[in-house]
Amino acid sequence: MSEEQPKNQPVESAEPAEPVEPAASKAPTTKGKRYNPEERKEILDFIASYNKKNKRGGLKTASKKYKVSAVSISRWMKSSDKPDKKKGRKPGRKPGRKPGRKPGRKAAARVSSGDIGKTLARLGELHGQIESLQAEYDALKKSL
Repeated sequence: MSEEQPKNQPVESAEPAEPVEPAASKAPTTKGKRYNPEERKEILDFIASYNKKNKRGGLKTASKKYKVSAVSISRWMKSSDKPDKKKGRKPGRKPGRKPGRKPGRKAAARVSSGDIGKTLARLGELHGQIESLQAEYDALKKSL
C-alpha cells in the first residue's frame, strides 16, 4: 500500500456506474371482489353442509374452493347470526359521547387543600367510631 487515499474521497472504480432507475410507482390498488347475498348464502350453505358431514373444516375448505378469504367468510358467518342493526356506530354508544366514558359515571371531583383537611378530620372521627364499635363488639362477644 504505497498510495493512501484520503478518507473522505470516494474510491474510483474501473467500471462506469449504472444509471439508477427511479422506483416503480405502485399500481393503483383495487378493491377486492364483492360478493352478493346469493353468493354469500351459497358459500355459507356449503360450509354448513360440509361441517354437518365432517364435523369441522368447512370454512377452510370453502375458502380454498371459492377462493375467498377465511376472514371474510368468518365475518359473514358472524353477521348472518345477528339480526340486522344500524351500521356506523357501536351499539350502546350515543353519537355525542366521548369514548371511554360510561353513561351514568361522573367525573372525579377535584379536591382542594381545604377539602383535604376536612376529609382527614372526618377520617379521624370515623376511625374513632370504628374503635369504639370494635370494643363494644368484643364486650358483647365475651358476654355470650
